Amino acid sequence: MPHEPHRWTIILVPGAWHVDFHCQPPIPFFKDAGYDIVPLPLAAAGDSNSTLEQNISKISQAITTQLERPHQHVAVIFHSASGFLGTEAVNRALVTHHSATERVRIIYLASVLDWTPIVAHLAQGGFLRLDLDAGYFWCDDGYKLYDDMSREDARPFVEALTFQRVIDTPVLSSEAWRKCDLTHVVTTKDKANPLEWQIKMAKDYGMRIAKMETSHCPFISAPEYFVRTIDGVLREGSTSTPVP
Repeated sequence: MPHEPHRWTIILVPGAWHVDFHCQPPIPFFKDAGYDIVPLPLAAAGDSNSTLEQNISKISQAITTQLERPHQHVAVIFHSASGFLGTEAVNRALVTHHSATERVRIIYLASVLDWTPIVAHLAQGGFLRLDLDAGYFWCDDGYKLYDDMSREDARPFVEALTFQRVIDTPVLSSEAWRKCDLTHVVTTKDKANPLEWQIKMAKDYGMRIAKMETSHCPFISAPEYFVRTIDGVLREGSTSTPVP
């Protein structure tokens, strides 16, 4: 069957600290390629009252809304820390749409399914400042997230980063998500999430691997390249470029 972009909705869930503004750069390129695009920042970004359930439900409801459209396919892009929350959100959506696994593609982007190592790495690397008493964590040096951009180009995105509410750790309620088509788009110049960690996650869960020669947030630093990569994953998932 030929690939038909108009039958796909792409849900872009960025990682911690990112808001709707950060999702804007790739939108015109997705639209030009024929895709519907739904930007969906994490509920815990900038919301001091956010809960684990609120974060999962927000993503799950967005997926369910698209699955209720006849013949519509959904590609959910889980960037960085959103991977853990998003995976459980897919499980929830599949409870009521259990036969929809063939219409769901999960695309992890420089992502994680375990928060503990990445939080320690970010704290040690000067990315992250955590205040457990207040219940928040901040990005102390946002330029490190976009270090494949000039500081001038990165500045508005750094300034738009918000605080992140500390929420409970998700627990995956089932393995339903593993019945979906899985790809990990790994970012080879990433200082926030080491490439070897990204590759290990993909191999541990039998995901296809596609690579981008970018830093941690290619939907911001290289939006046209990012859209070409996602389009390629959706068109030719079985032949995504392996990383040695």
